[in-house]
Amino acid sequence: ASPAVMALISHPDGRYVDVNNAWLAIYGYDRAEVIGRSSLEFGLWVDPAERARIHEDLESKGSLPGVSTRHRRKSGEIAEVVASSELI
Repeated sequence: ASPAVMALISHPDGRYVDVNNAWLAIYGYDRAEVIGRSSLEFGLWVDPAERARIHEDLESKGSLPGVSTRHRRKSGEIAEVVASSELI
């Protein structure tokens, strides 16, 4: 029920386990389009190489607070995003 966008993603394959309603509203997807798929499969990353760099940083550091990046919504619109990630 949080208004903050949240996603739970499996490691290391990067498949979405769950997203909250705020995530669905911001990105424009239905839950069935996301769960079990990776962000690369539905083109979320404007620059997939950036995703790889962020993934490497997360793996080496365990958490990444406040990382700026760009994501593509289902509509094709580009969104400037500041995301925090943590391995759990």
